Amino acid sequence: MSGSSARRAWIVLLTLLLPGCAGGQAREAGGEPIVGGPCEGCEAVFVGMPEAIPSHARIAPPDEPGEALRIEGRVLRPDGRPAPGVVVYAYQTNAEGIYPRDQRLRGAAARHGALRGWARADDEGRYGFDTVRPGGYPGSDMPQHIHMHVLEPGRCTYYIDDVVFRDDPRLTDEKLASYSPGRGGSGVVVPRPSGPSAWIATRDIVLGEKIPGYPPLGPMDTPKAREDAAPARAIDPSSLDDTFLITEPEWSRDGDRILFAGGAWPDLDVYALDVTGGEVLLLFAGAATDYMPSGSPDGERVVFASTRNGSHDLFVGPAGGGPATPLSMQERCDDTEPRWSPDGEWIAFRSDCDGNREVYKVRPDGSERTRLTRRPDEDGEPSWTPDGSKILFTSYRDGQPEVYLMEAGGSGLRRLTTTPGGHSRRAEASPDGGRIAFGSNRDGDEEIYLMRWDGSGIHNLSRHPAREYYSRWSPDGSRLVFTSNRERERNALYATSPDGQSVERLFPPD
Repeated sequence: MSGSSARRAWIVLLTLLLPGCAGGQAREAGGEPIVGGPCEGCEAVFVGMPEAIPSHARIAPPDEPGEALRIEGRVLRPDGRPAPGVVVYAYQTNAEGIYPRDQRLRGAAARHGALRGWARADDEGRYGFDTVRPGGYPGSDMPQHIHMHVLEPGRCTYYIDDVVFRDDPRLTDEKLASYSPGRGGSGVVVPRPSGPSAWIATRDIVLGEKIPGYPPLGPMDTPKAREDAAPARAIDPSSLDDTFLITEPEWSRDGDRILFAGGAWPDLDVYALDVTGGEVLLLFAGAATDYMPSGSPDGERVVFASTRNGSHDLFVGPAGGGPATPLSMQERCDDTEPRWSPDGEWIAFRSDCDGNREVYKVRPDGSERTRLTRRPDEDGEPSWTPDGSKILFTSYRDGQPEVYLMEAGGSGLRRLTTTPGGHSRRAEASPDGGRIAFGSNRDGDEEIYLMRWDGSGIHNLSRHPAREYYSRWSPDGSRLVFTSNRERERNALYATSPDGQSVERLFPPD
């Protein structure tokens, strides 16, 4: 059978199955479930579908009037693994809130209008659309939105929650609540600027989530769940290839080990390097991105960010690895960049749950979630001072990323760096409180710098043309750990003395 014949046969088969979906009846076809509930006009999904469907497609042509918008995300199975090959169909209004006509279309497809497209998830489950930001319906208080359907092999098409925009004035709190069913995961996105009059937004799709008739998975029925709960195990460094990336290191409070995230992006896991013996343990792993680890002061627990539940949430697990429990479960937003306070009473982190990326803190049991910054610009990368009374963080409030300092309750804001034409970020105070280490490109390359508390005495510590990132102090202040690609294409883990004279590669070994 030719490619076009096979495609036509597949479309005919799915179209014949649509009445079962539209009537909300779960039936069996070839041993595969038909799911989704009522789906009026679903046949339009297949009208005009191209033979070859790319992973990144266009809904609106490049010359369509309006603000440019890119929608991107991942299609995930219910167990969190990527779902390659799944087709996402989307259609929308133009910038004036009208579905522009396409004279070639009839019936339900004509109602969808000319701005429509298909994208097929790639091997990592990624998909994307280039379009324009839709307008709200004229004379209506309906929020701006983009309709989406999923074409999943073995099941008829089903619609998922519309993409709606958190910064849309029409999306009131009352209406926001109405968009909370979460079919296919949350469709509420937070647009981020991407150049003049352009936006980018992320909409991840979880197959079957809150879809009627979709076969449920038990909590321990999947390889992912079993891998997530596995105890720590040693790894052989010689088994790692050049795709192994190391990022976001942090020294444990006893100085005996360094936590870091590693793997082939985006499949990162959390590891621990024994500083004395050189052994590396895999602590938290799974078919997700586990990253940004931070250890509790008592050495008993590790908090990290993960996509194992579809969105970016915080998880806490034992320092020896094993099952991790969610600290945050935000369906419509992401929590990342956790850092444990010196007294163990708080975890600072970044979240976009109020429509913008801000610094928050929360108790280790998930209670007393508190927003600390309140600006329309992005804030993040929090780090506690040694006495826990203040928080260093990165902010875009003056145009480019700079290092700021505030009280642990959010008051007393002070800017510490000024970097014309560049950035300064990821700051951390030395254990004795005398200096601050941070990353910057103020001299052209990504380097590690030191400065005093008033922002003076800035000193380039690393002085290397490679990319140097994520500097973190050892508990005694005698060394800083950082990542660099100075000897390999992907980052390796290094340690340096505070004067920059003694640099040692820690992992992977030479």
